[in-house]
Amino acid sequence: MMDVFVYFKGQLGIPISEIEDELDELFEEFGEVTGAGSGVQGSNIDIELEDTSLSDQEILALLKKCFDKFKVYPLAEVKIEERRYRDGSLIT
Repeated sequence: MMDVFVYFKGQLGIPISEIEDELDELFEEFGEVTGAGSGVQGSNIDIELEDTSLSDQEILALLKKCFDKFKVYPLAEVKIEERRYRDGSLIT
């Protein structure tokens, strides 16, 4: 099992459920979206992957496909296990 957490800073301008539904479709053969939420400071989506053979770059490519569709890529930070990414680049 592999956990992926997506954090969006600020307001998205669209309901988080639209992004959640798109990610659920993109990741359906690898796992599932297990939660999402939003508040004053931002939003988050949690994804649990059963297929742990995906590389970080493959996961980021799937996420970017969704983020580009909704024009939220610049707002996103992604945590895959203990590794954090912003704009597709490792930050920790």
